[in-house]
Amino acid sequence: MNKIKSLFDEQKNQLSLPGLIFVYLSRAAFIVSFFVASSPSEAVFPITAFILTYLISFCHLISKDGTFLRRLSHKITVLICISSLISAFIGKTLGMLERFPDYDILMSAATGVIGTLFGYYVTLAFKSIKEKRDCGFVASSSLFVCGTIVFFREMLEFLSDWILGTNYVHAEHIGDNHWFFRVFGLGSNIPEQRPLFDTDEDMLISLICSAFTTAFIYLFLIIKNKNIFVKAEKKAFSFKAVPSRIADKIYFEVEKVKKETNIYDILTWWLTRAAMIYAFIMIEDPAEKILIGANLLATFAISLMHFIFPKGSLFCKINYRMQSWLCLIVFTGSYMGNFIFVYNHLPRFDLFLHFISGPIAVAAGYYTIKTFKTPENKREVFLAALYAFCLSCFIMPFWEVFEFFGDFLFGSANQGFYWGPSEDSFFFKVFGHGTGNTMLYYLFDTVYDVLLAFVTTVLSVIWLYISLLKGLKVHKTDTETEKITVNC
Repeated sequence: MNKIKSLFDEQKNQLSLPGLIFVYLSRAAFIVSFFVASSPSEAVFPITAFILTYLISFCHLISKDGTFLRRLSHKITVLICISSLISAFIGKTLGMLERFPDYDILMSAATGVIGTLFGYYVTLAFKSIKEKRDCGFVASSSLFVCGTIVFFREMLEFLSDWILGTNYVHAEHIGDNHWFFRVFGLGSNIPEQRPLFDTDEDMLISLICSAFTTAFIYLFLIIKNKNIFVKAEKKAFSFKAVPSRIADKIYFEVEKVKKETNIYDILTWWLTRAAMIYAFIMIEDPAEKILIGANLLATFAISLMHFIFPKGSLFCKINYRMQSWLCLIVFTGSYMGNFIFVYNHLPRFDLFLHFISGPIAVAAGYYTIKTFKTPENKREVFLAALYAFCLSCFIMPFWEVFEFFGDFLFGSANQGFYWGPSEDSFFFKVFGHGTGNTMLYYLFDTVYDVLLAFVTTVLSVIWLYISLLKGLKVHKTDTETEKITVNC
């Protein structure tokens, strides 16, 4: 009883009375939605939303003081209520999605904003703001958590339509008068691409709104905590000192490359760049030449950031090993896939790319978090693994939107329209016929790609977490040995 009373006091302090009233009214709305649902499949979402509103309270009840779960803010409950009211209650129960198909755009925008704020409060449960770079970490983590939410939302929409017979994808509403066509034109106008519009539209709007919310969070944290940041002394600018500063910067970066990489990394960089330069010279298609050129520049991205930004900046602290992973993606995807046409010989080469994208994205997440701080205890190890997981899940919807625009603008088929409504397709063999909504068939490739990447992401994160924990034990053992030796 004491713990429940303490929990209620925490809720009252963090949410105030209006916040508590809003939460309880939201729960009442979800109960009403459950009882008035037209079918059992439609009743799943309001009852799920009702249960989720107790998630933070449950975490507080089962956890001890000082743990991560105990530090989760009750404001997350308000965010869950707002999101669920917009989608489950207003969208479905009140019928806004059926009467106004474009209401889905508002739901996507809300997912971007609310998902980023959710990531913000979750990250603050792990990390307190002590220096300026912590602001960048919290903001980027918020963005990646939102990307993870967007990924799960789109997968749940598809699986709900496929298994339960709901209609969250709204593929039938994509006509020539759709706002996307009015803004961007008809593009390649591939008929099979139309069912992808709703899914990619949702992801695009959510990611754009998330990016703006992330920028707001970063500025808010900078302004709020500016008094605790140590300001570096500004040196007077002098043209005479420019050559020596450039030479010092080059020497600093060369030493950093030596420290963070090995000969295999250097070979990977320059062999990839040589291959991409050759492809850029030989390719004749103007559109493909632009893509090859952009990917060629991407192989220099990390080095350019290091040389452009000053030593103390966050971008200058990105590990050079990231460039090796970036080159691997460029070589397999752009050079092998688009230049030497491996897709023509191996139609499912795309699956291989998504298979390796999970481990690559997790590695990128780990080296990114090392930019902020190397994990030194179990809590920071868990945070590093979570950060890597969310970065990989963020890349999944981002990459699918990128593929969609490539197909839309250049008439390519990166999103696998050839799958079609065929019983020979792998998805049919694994998941069966579902509800038989043929408009969903052309989402098979997108769904299968991200699910495959998700599986390899989970396996990679587990391996990363175990490896980091083992590294902590080795470090502690070495430290204790040193202390014993000194005492002797």
